[in-house]
Amino acid sequence: MDKAEVSYYFAKIDPMLQSLLERDVFDLLHRKLRDISLMDDERFRWCSHCGCGFINERIGCKMQCPECKKYTCFECKEKWEAQHDGLTCKQFKQWKQDNNPDAQAAKVDRYLEIHGIDCPKCNARYDLARGGCLHFTCTNCKHGFCSGCNQEYSSTCRKYKSCAKKGMHAHHPRYCLFYLRDQNVHELQQLLQNGEVEFDIEPRNGNQNAGCTVQEQKETLVDQMCGKCVKAQNAGLCEVHYKEYLVSLINKNNIDPAEILTVEQLRMCIERHDMKVPEIHQMEHEDVYRKRLVQMVQTKFPIN
Repeated sequence: MDKAEVSYYFAKIDPMLQSLLERDVFDLLHRKLRDISLMDDERFRWCSHCGCGFINERIGCKMQCPECKKYTCFECKEKWEAQHDGLTCKQFKQWKQDNNPDAQAAKVDRYLEIHGIDCPKCNARYDLARGGCLHFTCTNCKHGFCSGCNQEYSSTCRKYKSCAKKGMHAHHPRYCLFYLRDQNVHELQQLLQNGEVEFDIEPRNGNQNAGCTVQEQKETLVDQMCGKCVKAQNAGLCEVHYKEYLVSLINKNNIDPAEILTVEQLRMCIERHDMKVPEIHQMEHEDVYRKRLVQMVQTKFPIN
């Protein structure tokens, strides 16, 4: 049912609902219907304070909610603070990290716990519980996307010929956690070292034997402590969450993971784009062939 049909349907039953529902419930329903109709407008945003949806008519990042009168940033969707004045969202985010009194102690946690996700279709914001499937469905607009790269999940995709046989899928870029979680920790660390990016290996509490403390969503849909065993030099995290931490640094610093991919992984990367994979030449060493594939992947499918 499309939006026009939904609007027609609710217009027909509106008088009946008005007689059946309490006034405050009826008004709430109308506000939600209004928000749904407005979400297609690129100016539509949610208030980070009270959750009200509205159209922002003013130019600039600082926008005021018509309901609670408080301010939210139009671009990063965070609560507006005085320190944001004159700073880009990236600069403001860095300022908050640099001025966090617990920044050094909580560096790993900051990457794994405080970052929420935004629906790429309606801009609804969610707190992201770590772990589980990367396929996220927005409860607001029902848009399905990957929480690692924002690519849409679809069972009717026709982007490539091979899509017809894949069923529900998304076109994850090679830097998405969807792929990089299959790499080993040493490879991800080496990638960061090559990019001269620092990362933690020691736990903040100094206890290597304690269970992983990252909050994740369990089968009961309740956020609970992970509790899995931690490994030495994994910053006090289990392997799954330590990889998430490393990948978050790779993504933040725009590091191309092509250099750590195997020949088979590089071939798959090319095949995913319905392109013919070059064959290895006679007498060509595999390392030379692999470098040729890396160059092709980086040239044909740049990450930026």
